[in-house]
Amino acid sequence: MERVWHSATTRSGVRTSYAHGQRFYMDGWIEQTDLERGTMPTEVDISFGPASQTRDPGPLGKKVANCGDLAKPGASACVYPAATRFRGTYMHKALMSAAALLALGTTAAQAQSDWFSSRYQPFSGFYAGIEGGANWMLNRGMGSAYAWPTTGWAAGAVIGYDFVGPRVELEGVFRQNDTYFTGLGPTGGFNASRNLNQVNVMANLLYDFLPGATVTPYIGAGLGVGFVDGVDGFGATTSLSNTVFAYQGIVGVGFNVSSNLRVNLDGRYMGTTDPGSAYGSWKNNNITAMLGITYKFGQPEAAPPPPMAAPAAAPSFMVFFDWDRSNLSQQALSTIQQAADAYKSKGSARITATGHTDTSGPADYNMALSLRRANAVKDALVRDGVPATAISVVGKGETNLLVPTGDGVREPQNRRVEIIIQ
Repeated sequence: MERVWHSATTRSGVRTSYAHGQRFYMDGWIEQTDLERGTMPTEVDISFGPASQTRDPGPLGKKVANCGDLAKPGASACVYPAATRFRGTYMHKALMSAAALLALGTTAAQAQSDWFSSRYQPFSGFYAGIEGGANWMLNRGMGSAYAWPTTGWAAGAVIGYDFVGPRVELEGVFRQNDTYFTGLGPTGGFNASRNLNQVNVMANLLYDFLPGATVTPYIGAGLGVGFVDGVDGFGATTSLSNTVFAYQGIVGVGFNVSSNLRVNLDGRYMGTTDPGSAYGSWKNNNITAMLGITYKFGQPEAAPPPPMAAPAAAPSFMVFFDWDRSNLSQQALSTIQQAADAYKSKGSARITATGHTDTSGPADYNMALSLRRANAVKDALVRDGVPATAISVVGKGETNLLVPTGDGVREPQNRRVEIIIQ
């Protein structure tokens, strides 16, 4: 496609080009015209090409030179190739639209992900509900007569027990379809319109795939008994006079409004054995679309409280002594300094210094020695900045051995003072 462009001079002295009534600046930009109003045809998108090929067509009717490849024999103006100049503008708009659709799709995917994630705490319990919907009977032949059922309705109630996943329930449903019968009477020439009713009492077993999610798909099946209207020789129905075996399959999805309240939407196939009629056997097959609401009794078990954190062990330090000595070694002084720093970091605390000995020597002597060791530690703590009033001194003698030994044994691990900060 090619377009011939002619020039003119505007009142402002700017030379412009015209095509199909649309005005363009010669540098390729569209003036605020029909394009902004959304009425310019897209085929007006043009490219003026490289600067070396962009030429002012000149006054109308004058043959223009230096058009290069854009020249057309016999034309009074340069000929420009069509449909590329504003393609970038449309591409930008297309990319913006694609980005918006992508963001919308991501949001929808996130919402769908939330629908199928666990939001409610499922719990076992009894539930009860009501349901209703549309019913379609699929049968046509009824022996020598014909039945033409219209779309009917169904309503019922359920009571069941939810095991969190598996469910069992007892269901009772009434179905009614307005049915037009043909081929009735002794000669088959009589027609009649009647309501064909049935009641089904079913024991259902169902399974919820995502019991704690907002959206819970489920499947199920049921067996039970059906009570179906009989049909006499003139199409009159006898109320629920036929007792038959009933069965059904269920596929649906539940919407958990809360842990107790649920809305179900399902489709089911319901069939029975032959109800019989004055004209012979017939097949009772039904498709039902059912909307129901159930309420589960009880509440989820409260989540157990988090285990109580074990109380932090009181900081403790151990100072060891030579045999029959209460003086402090350099290692002992370093340990006591650490204890003093720990005390200061707590701000407000108490310190207990408990002295011990080994089993060598008399018991009364060891009791006195353990007190001397505890007091030596207290004095060192005071020198390191711990108030004397914050320190308690206890002597245990040769009791409470760290390393159990017999009497008269010199055990270095038993010659100690334990410093406990509380």
